[in-house]
Amino acid sequence: MARPSAVAVEQIGYAILGKPLPAPSYLTAEQQADWRALIEPFAPGRFKPDQVPVLVELMRAQSRARQVNEQLATLRKRDLIADTASDAKRRAIFMQLRDMADAETRLISSLSTKLRLVDQSNVRKALASAEREKMAVGLRRPWET
Repeated sequence: MARPSAVAVEQIGYAILGKPLPAPSYLTAEQQADWRALIEPFAPGRFKPDQVPVLVELMRAQSRARQVNEQLATLRKRDLIADTASDAKRRAIFMQLRDMADAETRLISSLSTKLRLVDQSNVRKALASAEREKMAVGLRRPWET
């Protein structure tokens, strides 16, 4: 095995790690905490400045989802089945909040995929390779028979 050159060894001592992307000042304290929890575990330079708007929207969506889920938890403590007018209004509010929570979940999932925080592409590659292996074994497609 080759030894590293003297220049390479010298440069290792001077490697400077970059700082993680700082949270924008216009985010709330809760959103900044979410930002730090997401950004800091990754290597510096993983997120580029052009990804800041997508990251900001992800933090805002997480904050909204948390607020909506707190409201849903409050409404779940009450009876939603009764037939009075106030219960019907409460049920309608519950359904609107549930729809909002679903929308926020879809947005968070979409933004996480755009930022490559989820392994969606790896899963697709694994499924495609498994399908190719099945076909290599000699299984025929239905339209080939």
